[in-house]
Amino acid sequence: MEDNEMLADAMKGWHDCNTKGSKGLVLFNKVKAAKLHLKRWVKVKKSGQSSIPNTEKHIGEVESKAMTEGWTIMLRNERLRLISALWKQIRLEEHQWRHKSRVLWLKDGDRNLKFFHTMYQVKRQKNQIGDLLIDGEPCTDPITIKDMIYRYFKKQFQQESWRRP
Repeated sequence: MEDNEMLADAMKGWHDCNTKGSKGLVLFNKVKAAKLHLKRWVKVKKSGQSSIPNTEKHIGEVESKAMTEGWTIMLRNERLRLISALWKQIRLEEHQWRHKSRVLWLKDGDRNLKFFHTMYQVKRQKNQIGDLLIDGEPCTDPITIKDMIYRYFKKQFQQESWRRP
C-alpha cells in the first residue's frame, strides 16, 4: 500500500469507529482504532524496506563478483546504489532510536535526578554558615551571624574620605 492509501485507511478507522458514551470515551476509542491502523501501516512500511544486514550482504556479493569478474560500470553503479541505500537505512535507524530515547526520557523522567539533588544538597550544606567566631567565641544565632556579616562587608566596601593631591 502507498502512504496515502494507508493514511486514508487510518482516517477511515477514525471515522468508522462508532462508540457511544462520554466524549472522553469516544475520543479514546477513536484514537485506539486509528492507532491499530497506523501500526499496520508501520509494519507494511518496515517489511517493504530491506534491512541493514541484507544490504550489507548484497554489497559483499557485488564486491566479490567484481573481484572474480572485474569491475564494470554496472557493478560500480550497483555498489554505489547499495551504499547509498545502506546509509539511508542507518540514518533512519539512528533517527528512530533517537526518537525512542526521547520518548523514554519523557515517560520515565531523568534517571539522574537523585544524583543532581544530592549534589545540590552537598553544595548547599558546604555554603551554609552554621556558626561564626565572634570575639573568639562561637555564635550559632542566625540573626547575630547575619548582623556581623553585614557589618563586616559594610566596613570593607565603605569609602574612606581622604583628600586627593
